Amino acid sequence: MHDFGIDGLTEADGLACASPSGFVTRIDSNLISGDFTIEDAKLYDFMRLLHKTEDVLIEPSSCAAFIGPVHLESTEAGKGYLAKQGLTADVMKNATQICWATGGRLVPDEVWKEYLVKVVK
Repeated sequence: MHDFGIDGLTEADGLACASPSGFVTRIDSNLISGDFTIEDAKLYDFMRLLHKTEDVLIEPSSCAAFIGPVHLESTEAGKGYLAKQGLTADVMKNATQICWATGGRLVPDEVWKEYLVKVVK
């Protein structure tokens, strides 16, 4: 993280446990081929929009998924990633982007109240 100027202090820990399974981490390397970062303020913008339009609340870290598909075609890094993966415009025109979102069923009520203060304006 520090190599990229990221301090690691975020609302979006993106990890529900302190010690992830080594087995799952090894499997993920076959399923995940890219990643990106997003500022906390943007997470709450997406959370607010989802709550306003769909009356749905999800964890802040899940909101990061909404910007991923946009970055693929709007940034140089995203375009480079697509090219490296062989995902040409012809392939991508038939692509479906799926945003994985956790609802936070196990998030304590007190924490949801803190999130709502930041979301409902």
